[in-house]
Amino acid sequence: MNRLVRCALVLAALLVAPMRGYATDLTVDNGWLGASVTFSASGSNLIVTLTNNFPGDPAKSKDILTGVFFDVDPSAGDLATVSAKICATCSVTNGGGTDPGGSVGGEWAYQWGENTLLFGDHYGISSTSLGIFEKGDLFGGKNLYGSAAPDGVDYGITTPNDTAGNNDSTLAGIPLVLNQVIFTLSGLPAGFDPSTAISNINFNYGPKPSNVPEPTSLALLGIGGATAWIARRRRNNGSH
Repeated sequence: MNRLVRCALVLAALLVAPMRGYATDLTVDNGWLGASVTFSASGSNLIVTLTNNFPGDPAKSKDILTGVFFDVDPSAGDLATVSAKICATCSVTNGGGTDPGGSVGGEWAYQWGENTLLFGDHYGISSTSLGIFEKGDLFGGKNLYGSAAPDGVDYGITTPNDTAGNNDSTLAGIPLVLNQVIFTLSGLPAGFDPSTAISNINFNYGPKPSNVPEPTSLALLGIGGATAWIARRRRNNGSH
């Protein structure tokens, strides 16, 4: 067998077989409401990118994406907050600003618990209290609006098409992040793979627990992740 043929066979094998030893991103969306979240491992950091891509123009507080809840493999334990920043092309409505570097850490909070927080999940990130999050849970930084503790929907995530003109009294004058916030948590164990270690993802809208339905579509960036997610869902379904 000549060298060219051997190289072609090796390349074909790499494209077909799952790549082992490489973490794959996990991206889940809830379909009709336009929320999506991507979990990425970067060294010992977990990067959580929370996005509101609904094409409409929200007019009420219940239309604002305020949190994401999820479960992580128990080997991860608690994680430490590093930062919460708007994306490079994102902005804040209604005259709101950010800390240097686009930080909104004074408006978003993180919590982990051995007991469940909400929706049966043990991990959560939120811009509103939901009766769970307090001042000590914030990512850190200056309080940018309202109470120094998580409260209301201020700095929640609205859609890219949001305009202030049609807002009702629950949103009037309240700063909101257009489109996306990126959170960084530290403390991942070595070899952490989001595509197999994160499950039971739920989104929250508005200032109260909203019981948003389970995600309806899934995209895994990487090879071999989809099978792992499907298998995990089958195991979970089979246990009920």
